[in-house]
Amino acid sequence: MRGTPAMLYCRSMAETDVERLTRLMLDEFKGVNERLDKHEERFDLIDQRFDAVDGRFDKVDSELHSSRAELALIRRDLHDLSERVDNVNGFRKEIDHALERIAAVEKHLDIKKEMAA
Repeated sequence: MRGTPAMLYCRSMAETDVERLTRLMLDEFKGVNERLDKHEERFDLIDQRFDAVDGRFDKVDSELHSSRAELALIRRDLHDLSERVDNVNGFRKEIDHALERIAAVEKHLDIKKEMAA
């Protein structure tokens, strides 16, 4: 038979059977709805955690930006100083040592050298 619903209603079915089926379906839908609400609450908590982590990453990014700027300034100052005292070997060795240390920090932070010409 075409168009026959999966469950046929028989006139012989008592009203209580239909009521029980309705109650059963409503209970199941209520259970599904409650589970979905719990999932929504969990997703809200996860969103809050991601927002907190994102805020921490913003802070770290800001601090790294400050560190990069400071290292670049120190690098420029040391290069200027090395040009001024190029004839004094003791200072030159200390400056070279400081430049090597800055290069190691820059490498660790994955900072590309930006030399001012």
